[in-house]
Amino acid sequence: MSLHLHAGLIADVFSFNYPAFTKCDAFEIFLGPADEDAYYEFHVTPSNSVLQLHFDGANPRPLKERMVAQALFTSETSRTPEGWHLLARIPLKGLFPTSHPEWLLSFGRYDHTPGRLKPVISSTSPHTVCNFHRKEEWRRVRLVELLSMSLD
Repeated sequence: MSLHLHAGLIADVFSFNYPAFTKCDAFEIFLGPADEDAYYEFHVTPSNSVLQLHFDGANPRPLKERMVAQALFTSETSRTPEGWHLLARIPLKGLFPTSHPEWLLSFGRYDHTPGRLKPVISSTSPHTVCNFHRKEEWRRVRLVELLSMSLD
């Protein structure tokens, strides 16, 4: 996945698993199997600060208890005069122990542009209330393996 994001930028260098979305621009990735309650939430800032959270369908727990200490995906960011780019590589087979035919996926963004009192919040999902965690509104996707083709 590669994205180009437009925004004014705020200093955003944070330690791994710091909840930077409360202070700066952050792109959020929500994903999980359609047939399970569990899912992941990944955040990336323009300077490539990362937050990784796991939700297992259990009762509400503090954010710190949901953080995943082992890096689960890789990301690269670059700044442009208009905003920033993000390239993320997420190995789905490593996130869940079994294969799943359908996945739920949503992308969200907290756009903290300088001069605005509140962030502009956007999502690829048609949320009826402001809550990115409403899985029933995420997009359903089917993943297929690409077969190598020989041109011989």
